Amino acid sequence: MSSRLLLTALICVSLLRAGEADLLEGVVWSDGLNRGGTDTAIGSVVVIYFCGHCPRAGAYMNGTAKAIDAEIEKQQKSIRLYCITPDLSGDVLVEWAKTHGYVGAAVGYDPRNRMKVSLNNIFQGRMRLPDGRTDYLKMSNEDVALVSRLAANPQVGVFRYPVDDLTMPASKELWWACERDRPQAIRSLVAAEVQVAKKKDEILKAEVAKVAASVRGVFEPERDRLISAPSDMAAYESLESLVVRYDGFDLKSVIARLKDMNKDKAMKKELTARDVWRKCVKLKASSKPSDQLSAEQGLALLAKQYADTVYGKRAGGG
Repeated sequence: MSSRLLLTALICVSLLRAGEADLLEGVVWSDGLNRGGTDTAIGSVVVIYFCGHCPRAGAYMNGTAKAIDAEIEKQQKSIRLYCITPDLSGDVLVEWAKTHGYVGAAVGYDPRNRMKVSLNNIFQGRMRLPDGRTDYLKMSNEDVALVSRLAANPQVGVFRYPVDDLTMPASKELWWACERDRPQAIRSLVAAEVQVAKKKDEILKAEVAKVAASVRGVFEPERDRLISAPSDMAAYESLESLVVRYDGFDLKSVIARLKDMNKDKAMKKELTARDVWRKCVKLKASSKPSDQLSAEQGLALLAKQYADTVYGKRAGGG
């Protein structure tokens, strides 16, 4: 096998095909959000699975992948970069993202390692346009130009918080921070609403109001829907994501609903299973063979004793 073919076999990045949004399922994201189909359906996505122990993978992630992240931030189009590894979790993953200087990428840990990433398979990647069209990246500096052309595609996708005709840098930055789920973005938006109300800049005032209306126009219906949803794990974790994503808005009703769901007997069992799963996942990411063995044993026991729960099924591979 030629070195070129070997590199292609080891490092494969393609456009994420339609119907594969569940590849994000089960990933533990460093920002505490839960992600899935709704996060990948409206815009284009780049998903890179990488080996956290491979120098070659590290060089690509520290170079080209970071440049792709920067290009997406520069273009400010509906494209999201997802970097996923089976080798790093928790605080280690958070520190990895900071060290590598990623700004807009979502970084996550995949405890199931469904893409079988390892030192013998250092990369698996997907990228997807909303209409499902696919293509391959070249695994070189040319990839940045490919993403730039993707951003210019009229079918690149739409934003979660669509706002037209923003002209002021301050309002643009507020909007983009919310769109990218940056920490403190909602708190900054709420503070800006208060601050501009005291100023005479009517253009800035109107644009901040536009951004706030768009964000609340998504948050409020979703909040109301989830508060009235049946007590199950999907609703519970979606409510938890609301608390993280919209920190700064009035979340009293969301928190009250979570507390109410905590009293449900079936939900208590689900949450116990999730706690066990999280502990096992943390052990699984350890470099110690003894911790990894304990994780596998714990997951097997969880799958047996909590087979009727979401995380019991997940532990069993379901």
